[in-house]
Amino acid sequence: MKLSDKAVLVTLSISQWAGQKRDRNIEAAIQAQSGANRDSGKYLKNLLPGDNLLGRIHARTNMLRTAFYENTLPWGKRGEYLLPTKNYLGFVQWFREEKREWERDASAFVHNYVDNYDGVMFAAQQNLRGGFNPKDYPEPSKMVDKFSIELSVAPVPDSDFRNMDLDDAERAAIAMEVEQHVTAAHNKAMAEAWGRLHEQLSHIATKLDDPAGIFRDSMIGNMRSLCDLLPRLNFADDPNLDRMASDIKDRIAAYHPDALRNDPDLRRDTAAEANNLLNAMGAFMGGV
Repeated sequence: MKLSDKAVLVTLSISQWAGQKRDRNIEAAIQAQSGANRDSGKYLKNLLPGDNLLGRIHARTNMLRTAFYENTLPWGKRGEYLLPTKNYLGFVQWFREEKREWERDASAFVHNYVDNYDGVMFAAQQNLRGGFNPKDYPEPSKMVDKFSIELSVAPVPDSDFRNMDLDDAERAAIAMEVEQHVTAAHNKAMAEAWGRLHEQLSHIATKLDDPAGIFRDSMIGNMRSLCDLLPRLNFADDPNLDRMASDIKDRIAAYHPDALRNDPDLRRDTAAEANNLLNAMGAFMGGV
């Protein structure tokens, strides 16, 4: 089965109004007062202090981008990421729901900015005082263009160029170039999948090796989530990756964080198990 049957390429594009602006006048005043050098720092002012809706849009944007990178694997140099078909439906359905929420909030913010522009400017002036500058704010008619979100989907390149109107040598050269690119990107994507697993397991081993080491509950929860996700990202159907994720979930992530904190023997044994799995993982990662 070709890679184009197992995955698609996706690109996430999100734009939003930052609602922040560098203020060089305030910088100069702070530097003069403190005696600091001119390049000692920057002052970034919040143009709409207290606007919870804009803050919620920014937070949702960060969440969407994080989820996008977690559910895909790196591919090209132009922002494309590989989304395996095993993970496509679940992720895309989730994304569409979150996109609707993002667009709802963005629309509400824009409508308030446009319909209540004078009030928004008055509130900003009251909050910023001497830092207020009306030139920092887009015209109401231009604010709507500051927000957009799109998940673009495209097929993985295919090296079959038999129907192209070229001579055989040129078709073969193009096919070889595409195949080399796909192979290199394939290897990079699988290395990323293994790398995520190795990084999180190394973190667990390091924390558990230290009897006094402090760790958050999320350390185990994140590992459990990754072990559940990796089989859906495993577009190459690498049995070693699936098996390793299953072993880590059963032998490391199955324990409650409090059990690992409160039982020194369990903590020691789990740390040893994590290090054993890391050693075994090294042999598999040499092939990706």
